[in-house]
Amino acid sequence: MISGAVPRQWKFTDLEFYALWSAATGELGLPFPFHFTARTLDPQKFRFDQRQARADLRERLGETFDPVLDVIAHPDIRVVLSGSDHRDVEKPRSIVRSMGVRRESVGYVVSSLPGESFWHSGGFTVAECDAVRLAGELVAQLPEVGAGSRAETVLPRRAEVPGRNEGSPRRAPTVHDSFTTTESERGSTFLAAPVSCTGTIDVEQGSSIYGPRGISRHRMDWRDLVDDGRYLIREADPPVAAPADAELLMGAINSMIAQVVRVIKDERRKA
Repeated sequence: MISGAVPRQWKFTDLEFYALWSAATGELGLPFPFHFTARTLDPQKFRFDQRQARADLRERLGETFDPVLDVIAHPDIRVVLSGSDHRDVEKPRSIVRSMGVRRESVGYVVSSLPGESFWHSGGFTVAECDAVRLAGELVAQLPEVGAGSRAETVLPRRAEVPGRNEGSPRRAPTVHDSFTTTESERGSTFLAAPVSCTGTIDVEQGSSIYGPRGISRHRMDWRDLVDDGRYLIREADPPVAAPADAELLMGAINSMIAQVVRVIKDERRKA
């Protein structure tokens, strides 16, 4: 993207975006977190509809969208937002599905519009931005919620090992034990609090010289508590929930992006 240029935007029906993606990648499904569900059960009609959609797009856009689609399909870095409102997970408007991609200095945010069900999309938008603005553009896709009011809270580990202490001799309680119990109770209370919107943010390398196993991946969760605010839960052992406004969330995403950038630069030096 040329500095100072007006960012471009595109809007597609769900079938148009699916037709573009399948033609460019050969894949039968859309990339996570997106869904596509055909509105016909007739395979011949579905193939005809795809061909018609591609023809209409070629007439409308020519080849101008081809470089954009190439970045979406083969980015340096991919950032995925996926979540929903837990008060009504089946309500399409409660679902958050966005993907940000960047290559070199350009970025794009792909967002799914609500459809008639969880499995349908009402279409897709693609918005261009500078690569350095990608995190901010993605945070803007989330519901507008301020930072939570609670202090940082240590949460129970995601996978406790069953029977870890079975057979171990019991110790008398200590002052440290009493603090640990309180910490555990705070974590359980936090997780039991009513939730509105919650989801995950994944940042990953587009490809690696070492293959799929070499791809650098990072994840964090966001959790919006009813009548309170937003919390960010970073990768840690044990995980910690911290109050987060839009600026802090943007900084956290940029931090994960920076880690992937370092991996990419290191791989390019070795290539």
